[in-house]
Formats: sequence, structure tokens, C-alpha cells
Amino acid sequence: MTQDADMDGANAVDTDTVDTDTADTDTDSDALGAPSLRAAVEALLMLADEPMSIMTLAEATKTPVEAVEVTVRELSEEYADQGRGFDLREVAGGWRYYTRAECSPLVERWVLDGQQARLTQASLETLAVIAYQQPVSRGKVSAVRGVNVDGVIKTLTTRGLIEETGQEGESGAILYRTTSYFLERLGISSLEELPPLAEHLPDLEAVPSEGVRLQKVLAQAGIASRRAAEAMIVEGRVRVDNLVVTELGTRVDPATAVVHVDGERVPTAPGLVVVAMNKPRGVVTAMSDDRGRPCVGDMVADRPERLFHVGRLDAETEGLLLLTNDGELTNRLMHPSHEVAKTYRARIDGAISKQAMRALSTGIDLDDGPIACDSARVIQRLDDRSLVEVTLHSGRNRIVRRMFDAVGYPVLDLVRTSIGPISLGNLKPGQVDEVRGAQLRSLYTAVGL
Repeated sequence: MTQDADMDGANAVDTDTVDTDTADTDTDSDALGAPSLRAAVEALLMLADEPMSIMTLAEATKTPVEAVEVTVRELSEEYADQGRGFDLREVAGGWRYYTRAECSPLVERWVLDGQQARLTQASLETLAVIAYQQPVSRGKVSAVRGVNVDGVIKTLTTRGLIEETGQEGESGAILYRTTSYFLERLGISSLEELPPLAEHLPDLEAVPSEGVRLQKVLAQAGIASRRAAEAMIVEGRVRVDNLVVTELGTRVDPATAVVHVDGERVPTAPGLVVVAMNKPRGVVTAMSDDRGRPCVGDMVADRPERLFHVGRLDAETEGLLLLTNDGELTNRLMHPSHEVAKTYRARIDGAISKQAMRALSTGIDLDDGPIACDSARVIQRLDDRSLVEVTLHSGRNRIVRRMFDAVGYPVLDLVRTSIGPISLGNLKPGQVDEVRGAQLRSLYTAVGL
């Protein structure tokens, strides 16, 4: 997309700012007895079988993403400081409770050797299917039992009764088998000593194959036609979950598979969207506002997805803002470790000097620490004003305005023109457009997804 270099086009954009009145991380219970945010987050994480993303927690608690992230990090630090028997860790794009390292041996002994926690009926049924049909995938065990078995598989693996044993050739699904510990607990020396029960279980050949054919997934993602996608697969240009796939007919789960073509991520999960918005001046970066102020949520109210904004722009700033329902993408874009560059155009008061431009690039000491632009260039310099473009990774509050204030040239108007590979282009203030195709793939690739 092209960018308008006209002086009047630089009408507002700042770095991500957080409204203090919406970022309270530990509100008291209200009159109806609703839990505080801290209590709600702890309760949700206590039940999580897999890491929960900040976005998921924000949706569940109906709380701004920034407030939830602050709360989670405060809880994690608090647990570490208090020396609890568990940690709250950030892994795989989410947060989850884990046993503290020094307590792990105790927990393992209790789980593996004790009889205190007997296997549930669901665990026993799942274990029986695996024992008689091994090696078998989780999906086919689920098909035999008619229920989701993810949690049970995890329990059986933790207790050492089953283990992974490769992948299914066609679908790439992980296969499971019983362990020697399983035989030990039953008091037998081999699987041949199991009672003859397999004839009462359904033939796995009759169980439907898992997933969708890879070439169909690529075609639905807009990469190429099915025939062209087949050629890409055969040529070894496609990776699924970091493994090169060359076999036609390979099936994957579009909701969970991580697919790359020529090293570029291909988003395949159904229902996930990314929306680019040119936020107008005077609009609050929030999905709703209890003061009745116009907000970005009003501009996407007609969309069926439940969207959240990625970062913030202050009310007096206009420009590019991304909204999505992909929690992992949101976390990656906001996390400083991924260093997603943001570009701004600032119309400033006065003809900016070379010394000021040099300071922007080499570094400025602010109250919250030093900061430097990745790049800075003058687009236009007049006697009474200048138009300057800067690029930086920082997401500190009002960082661009504060940098120009520090060098003696206050910002009159500010506009964010790009976030990573996504540019504002020809979007007019108030317009919204869905990010698709090559731009969407580039965005996911830029944050390592």
C-alpha cells in the first residue's frame, strides 16, 4: 500500500497508551458479589489443562487485555517472591500453573506410586482402548469412546501409563502406546497376557481419518489451487508443525496445525481474522466506553467476530490500529521480545535541526529510561513546521510525543503508518479493511508464528 506524504496527511498517531481508568488490575468485588480480577484470573488458570492466552483470559473476564496482562504478571511475580509450591509461567503463548521445580520429585512420587488418586472410569476406558489398539492416535481413541479424551490422555501420560510412539503416516497425528510401567502395574510381562477383549472393540479402519487433506487446507487459505498446492507439497516446500511434508493426502487439523510454505506462515485456523483500521482523531482505543465517548468498538460493531484491539493509540492520534480475535497473535505483537517495528509521521512545531534528528537516532534519556529510533528522516522542513517520519519498536506510553518534546519540537499531529509488514495505505480515517493473503502471512511470520 502507498503512503500519503502530504503535510496535512499526518493527522495523528501515537504509540500504544493505556487509559489508567480502564487498567485497574485488582478491583474489589462489586455489590453483586463478582470476584476481583485477580481472583477471577486465578480461578480460570486453576482449571486450565493447557496454557491460557491473555486474550482468552480477557474474553472470559470481560476485561481489557492490558489489565489482564498486568494482573497475570503481578501474580507470577508474587508467587515467585512468596516461594509457593507452584509457579505461574508463560509458555506456548499462554499462562499456566506449574509445580515448582524443587517440589516436582514429591509430586511425581505421589502421582506415580501412590494409590491415593485412583483412575477414573474415563481414564480406565481410554487406557483399555490404547492397550488393545496400540499404536493409536488421540483422535481415534476419541472416536471409539465418543468423547473428547485430551485431558485423560494427559493424565495417563503424566502417570507413566502411556507414551508417545511416533506419528500416523497419513495424518501426522501423534500415536500412543502403553509403557512397561503399565505392564508392571498389571503384574504381567507382555501385552499378550492381556485378556482377549480386542474383538469387542470397533475396527480402527472403520474409524474416519482425522483432519483435512493438506492441499485442500492450502487452497482454502488462498495459497494456490489444489493442483498447485499438491505440486508445492511434492516439491518439499510445505512444513507442518516444523516437519517437511511431501506425501499427498496428508491430513491436518486446520485449527491447530502450524503450516509454512516456503518459510512463510499460512494461517489456517477457521474463524480467525485480523482487521486494519485507520483510527480517527477523537476516538478512544477501547471496545466500549462507559463515558459514552466514540470508541473503536463502534467501528467494528457490525462484525460477527469478537475482536480486540492490539495495543492502543491515544484519542488525539490517528492511524493504523490492528484488531483481531487471535489471542496468540495479539500476545506476540505486543510483546517487546518480538520487536515489531512501528512507523509514525509527526508534524511538529518549527524547522527541526540536524542536531535534534541526530538525537532521535542516537538516543534520548527520558524519565522511564533511554530510547532511540530505529530510523528517523525529514520528509519536509519549512520555517514554521516540519514533517518527520520515525520508526521504533518501543510501545511505551506516548513515546513519540515525549521524544519530540525532549528535543524541543512539540508534536502538532501524529499518525501511525505501519505496524510490521502492515501499512496504512489508502485507508481513510474511520475506514476498516480485513488483512488477507500475503500481508496476513507476512504478519504471522514477522512474530514467529
